[in-house]
Amino acid sequence: MRLALFVVYVAAAVALVAIVPARTLHAESAAVVAVAGCLTTGLWTIPLLRRSMASVRGLAVLVVPPASAFALLITSTALHPGCWSGDGVILFLAFVPAACLFGGSAAYLAWSLCPKRAALLMCVFVGLSALASLVFDLGLHPQMYSYSHVFGGVLGPVYDAELAVRPGVFTYRLLTVLWSGLFVVVGRMGRERFSAPRATVVGAILLLIASCYVWRVPLGFNSSSQLIRESLGGNLQTENFDIWYPATAGSLSDSTLSAIAGRQEAELERISATLGATPGERISVYIYLDPSRRANLTGVRSTSVAPVWLNEPQIHLLASRHDSSFSHELVHVLAREFGAWPFNASWKLALVEGIAVALEASQPSPDLDDVVRLAAREFEMDPGSLARRMRSLLSPGGFWTARGAIAYSASGSFVSYLINQYDIDAFRRVYAGETFREAYSVDIESLISDWIEQVLSAPITADAARQDALLAAITRPSMFESACPHVP
Repeated sequence: MRLALFVVYVAAAVALVAIVPARTLHAESAAVVAVAGCLTTGLWTIPLLRRSMASVRGLAVLVVPPASAFALLITSTALHPGCWSGDGVILFLAFVPAACLFGGSAAYLAWSLCPKRAALLMCVFVGLSALASLVFDLGLHPQMYSYSHVFGGVLGPVYDAELAVRPGVFTYRLLTVLWSGLFVVVGRMGRERFSAPRATVVGAILLLIASCYVWRVPLGFNSSSQLIRESLGGNLQTENFDIWYPATAGSLSDSTLSAIAGRQEAELERISATLGATPGERISVYIYLDPSRRANLTGVRSTSVAPVWLNEPQIHLLASRHDSSFSHELVHVLAREFGAWPFNASWKLALVEGIAVALEASQPSPDLDDVVRLAAREFEMDPGSLARRMRSLLSPGGFWTARGAIAYSASGSFVSYLINQYDIDAFRRVYAGETFREAYSVDIESLISDWIEQVLSAPITADAARQDALLAAITRPSMFESACPHVP
């Protein structure tokens, strides 16, 4: 048990220091500390139960896990002065105590059911709860946030500079308290004789929990398509799209809506012809004017998204970003027709974003190659270094931690090479899950090497002003390089 506690504390400390977003007193660090508090409270609770320690003494000892979690966070914050915010303090108070309560009650239930394997069973409870919340929230709802009894919550996409702190962050803790109470009462019933009053309490708690899930949208736990559509109010139907937009006076004029509709149909025809894929059903496009209102509805402020894993093909974006982002997101929607299970997309992230960048209307191919050439020159990368960088972009971790301009442009340039040098069918096959050797009859290293040779053999085509703009983009730090991400 001591070893398990030691491992949890060390893992939390390493995460708070090594993971850049977790260094900031905000959602990421609060989530790390919440997980540590949840697990350590559970691991501290089990020995107390085995020793039948007095309740007052036991409660006193259980102050240690949240206090230790708080000390971890304070230490991390002290190492990075200035990286804290009022939202971070609020999130810490919302996430950590509730997670500790959940961990302790899960431990009590596990001990009641199987004293000899209580620690393992508690970890299973906690792990399944964390996974279930992510699958239920993100897999079944048009939102980019998820709340959890274990890690507090994911507030929005990684690319949003400012995360949305919605009311559901706090109301969800009431559900945590209900689940914790249920674990304790059921655990008590498992250790003692059947009691009608306790059975009544269990029934009442189950009824309250069921009510919370039934009313999860009004309570702010989840968002639904119906909620978003009713909130926006306006609807325009074209041949292939259902466009939802704010119906308030002065939002989008009839001429603007007509232009948007025409552009969408034209882009669908263009991209479908290249990909050889057509949508299996109508595509819903949700257009927002106000980032704050959008954040309250979906958890996203500014990032354009196409949640391709949902049953309904859909795109969410701000009106101000429609012209620059729509075709990119539409590629994602069409590529879902041949994407791999379960996300309807490739497991290789460079291919997912690369095909969208390669085919989007706002990014001509020469700029993509120029970004690669400029990055190789600016960061003194030889072909071997560039090949290793491209290889890393295929994984989610390598892509998300890279600088955005380099990751997207290099991926787009590589995919452009693939679809220009080979047929689109080969790309569709590797996107669907085949290996590069199966799809292209050569391995990935050879493909990357040939692509680099072709790109670096040509001169930079951009003029001086354009080069300066591209250099500014590729030297901009990623969120994982920022001193204080998500803190204004």
